[in-house]
Amino acid sequence: MLKAEVERTTGVLNKLFQIIRDQQKIPEDWNEGLLKIGELKTCGNWKGMTMMTTAAKVMGRGIHYFYCTA
Repeated sequence: MLKAEVERTTGVLNKLFQIIRDQQKIPEDWNEGLLKIGELKTCGNWKGMTMMTTAAKVMGRGIHYFYCTA
């Protein structure tokens, strides 16, 4: 969706990020993630990786860019 409809997606994300900024609160589901692990029987397969929503990733990269390039 993000690549297919860039203009629409940009508008939706912009509105979402403005709401987050104004309310100073992120959506609750952004505080949770899916833990990606391998086979549970083998401890070596466990990975410290959490899957996040795409919108949360976009916002995180935007914040990182803003603060790290200023």
